[in-house]
Amino acid sequence: MSRSKRIHIGREKVDRKVVVLGLDGVAYTLLNDLMRKGYMPNLASIMEDGTFTQMQTTIPDISSVAWTSFITGRDPGGHGIFGFTDVCPHSRGVYFTNSTHISRECLWDLIGRAGKRSVIINVPATYPARAINGVLIAGFVATDLKKAVYPRAAYEYLKGIGYRLDVDTGKSRDSMDYLIEDLNITLEKRIETIYHFWESERWDLFIGVLTETDRINHFLWDAWGNKNHPYHRAFIDYYKKIDHFLGTLYDRFLSLSLKHPASFMMISDHGFTKVKGEVYINHWLKEEGLLAGNCLGKIDVKSQAFALDQGRIYINQGKTARTSWELRQELFDRLSQIKEEMPFLKGIFHKEELYHGPLLERAPDLILLPKPGFILKGDLDKDVLLGHSPLAGTHTQDDAFFFVNDKRYFNDLKIYHITPVILEAIGLYNVLERHS
Repeated sequence: MSRSKRIHIGREKVDRKVVVLGLDGVAYTLLNDLMRKGYMPNLASIMEDGTFTQMQTTIPDISSVAWTSFITGRDPGGHGIFGFTDVCPHSRGVYFTNSTHISRECLWDLIGRAGKRSVIINVPATYPARAINGVLIAGFVATDLKKAVYPRAAYEYLKGIGYRLDVDTGKSRDSMDYLIEDLNITLEKRIETIYHFWESERWDLFIGVLTETDRINHFLWDAWGNKNHPYHRAFIDYYKKIDHFLGTLYDRFLSLSLKHPASFMMISDHGFTKVKGEVYINHWLKEEGLLAGNCLGKIDVKSQAFALDQGRIYINQGKTARTSWELRQELFDRLSQIKEEMPFLKGIFHKEELYHGPLLERAPDLILLPKPGFILKGDLDKDVLLGHSPLAGTHTQDDAFFFVNDKRYFNDLKIYHITPVILEAIGLYNVLERHS
């Protein structure tokens, strides 16, 4: 990977460029290990140019919440996405979230008003695609390519190259060979798309996300640390392929930075670790006499509380003689006892402790943070508290990463802190001041 001198400038009004590459689900500790063992030499070289730091993500530590916090600069109380599914505040019905439920302007909206163009590729939680000043190709959980792309000309290009929105995780559960093949093809199409729009579009902000890293970590995390695992080499080779892409992309960035003042950043939305098991919170609520029924869409009228995935507990308002706050505090106290007795809970939070903003009332009343390796599930049909997961790896909240190609110090960095870093780098100080 070649080295070129970058331009350093002050705060005068100039044409600034910002590049952000997302590696979904890639842990800070994993990258350190891969670089230390020599598997990602290009990345190690890039790190010499700037600051590589560990970062906390959202609670819960899932893509829809984390990436929305990244693109809005707000925690869920400010943008309104609390999970892949959320609860309607009036009917208490459950719905799947998408980009139309984001209640805050995104980065590209903020800079678009200043006349700056964006190319946004595969950022989760952006489906269906909205019109922007530039190009937007939505990411997970996009299902229809035509609805995932703006403008139409970009759709025609993607259709022509056989672009893939995601790997087929359903088939991957049955065949790891299929998973590896699917991962490689999907990555190749993603990289081809990034290169194409890098060259063919005029842009000020370029964001591309590789979600394939999250998929290989979910299914083959145990292959990384075990040299005898049949897919150990495949896991390493995949990250070596990503390293080659990083080196090539960074060379293009360095060439760009000779013509324009430019910043290069990388980010992940959460860390990863080995799965230890699943925890069925609704089973516990049933045992406590607080939940009846086996379908979230038809929760029994006698139910006082219920849980959704990732440890989000909602008080079923109006279904208890106690006030919502009294029941919430009682649940908090009971869970605190379990936390001391059971191995799976790291933290219990009132919503006011984690979230801030105009949408706080929509938040779950209590939020549970699992210990590393445990997945907090919202299944209603389980008759046990603990179970096994079909996955090899799962998310962690405190091991995401951030990189920027200059030297600086970050203290207690969280994923929604990156938005003002980008706005500052692109030169929109007035927008930054209003947004902060």
